[in-house]
Amino acid sequence: MEKRLIKLHVILSILLVFIPLILIVASGEVRNSISNYAYSEVSYLFSTLLSIAGTMFIFNGTAYNSRWYNIILGCSLVGVALTPHLDYPVIHYSFASIFFIGSVVVMIAYSSAKQRPLKAYFGIMIILSLLFHFIFNWYSLFWAEWIGILPITIHYLGETTNKLD
Repeated sequence: MEKRLIKLHVILSILLVFIPLILIVASGEVRNSISNYAYSEVSYLFSTLLSIAGTMFIFNGTAYNSRWYNIILGCSLVGVALTPHLDYPVIHYSFASIFFIGSVVVMIAYSSAKQRPLKAYFGIMIILSLLFHFIFNWYSLFWAEWIGILPITIHYLGETTNKLD
């Protein structure tokens, strides 16, 4: 049973990093943010994919009592899906901030001293991807979010397969 759960977590983790690509393929367009797909013809897919990803975090947090923080991260993803950013900007961006900033804090705070430099690098990658959008406007929020999701996925995969702590 344990092996099947790990396999499920791996599949869902890989799904997380491919959410933007799935949305592009399904809608036929690149929008200015992942959240903007809530206003596309594939809004149902946006909500479904984020809810699945959120559920993955919540399940991980409940299945492994030591990973309680994943419940918060998962609820924040579900919150992002349920509060479209143009209709509920403060709530939506609060949930998104909790997810990204919370992921950085979790990666660094709950890692061993040996792996902390790697996790700090992951955190810097997430923060820089967002800062390069918000401060320098080098690329759209869509790309900033996708870049930020990558280290989160790597961390989650590593944690699930016991390759990273």
